Amino acid sequence: MDPAAQNDQNRTENGSSDSALLCALDDPDVEADYLLRTRQVVDMSDSLYPKNPAMCSEETRLKSFHNWPLNGELTPQELANAGFYYTGVGDQVACFFCGGKLKNWEAGDRAWSEHKRHFPKCFFILGRDVGNVSSESIPAELAISGLSNAQHPRNPSMAKYGKRLQTFLSWIYPVDKEQLAEAGFYSVGNGDHVVCFHCGGGLQEWKENEDPWDQHAKWFPGCRFVTKEKGIEFINNVHLRDGCRDSTTEAAEGTILPKDISTEEKLRRLQEEKLCKICMARDVSVVFIPCGHLVACKECAQLLNECPLCRRDIMKIQEIFMY
Repeated sequence: MDPAAQNDQNRTENGSSDSALLCALDDPDVEADYLLRTRQVVDMSDSLYPKNPAMCSEETRLKSFHNWPLNGELTPQELANAGFYYTGVGDQVACFFCGGKLKNWEAGDRAWSEHKRHFPKCFFILGRDVGNVSSESIPAELAISGLSNAQHPRNPSMAKYGKRLQTFLSWIYPVDKEQLAEAGFYSVGNGDHVVCFHCGGGLQEWKENEDPWDQHAKWFPGCRFVTKEKGIEFINNVHLRDGCRDSTTEAAEGTILPKDISTEEKLRRLQEEKLCKICMARDVSVVFIPCGHLVACKECAQLLNECPLCRRDIMKIQEIFMY
């Protein structure tokens, strides 16, 4: 079976599965069980609200680098664009949203790549609407509606399939160019490096038989183009499969060099991941139905009518146990 035909079959199977569940999920108890079994419960860990709301603006983050000690390839502009602001200590920077900190930068490091490597669950990195204000001008109608760049293409000129396909005229690599274009990618003319027109995510070092949709969903699950075309269930399934094997496609934001994270920092993160994001005192102990978000303790949940993350009405509160 050729890959294109297989994609069509997956799309049909997913659609049939969704339809079959409509009646069953009318029962909140059945739905809670389904969410837990299929791992659609979403653990927000410590990524619910910006750690530093004052740095939501890229322009403000850029201004924090006025005493930046490094003069090289890694610029304050790149760091600010990747969500970082300067802490004023050595070469240490912090993400305005997840609060993750990085220092001891070396030649070849790329801001987006290191951010994704060390803080892969950061909603800013995943392309979610987290209140980031880009330095690029935002059309007035978008500002009025409250929409951000995360909901609109980074490169609108490549929004059409035909335009993307034209960039692959000299493509000589093992992955089918039509599949790449269909999955939202266009070639930048640098080896097999391709970029998504919508989320701006880049991939390279493609191997034979790798599926562009799978790789897109794996590395950039927050891309709204993937969500629109393939659906949340497809993205979830990709990550469930990926938990059992390593991918061979490398995210192409530059060379990835290791940085040490202290044991104390690891322990702090583990402790914070279990905390209720409302009171920050008790452990998370419930899941909201039907959205599946895991963000509150039982006591705080009783005071809520809607999920604080997605604003969907809470139909049921299901107790869970975290180990």
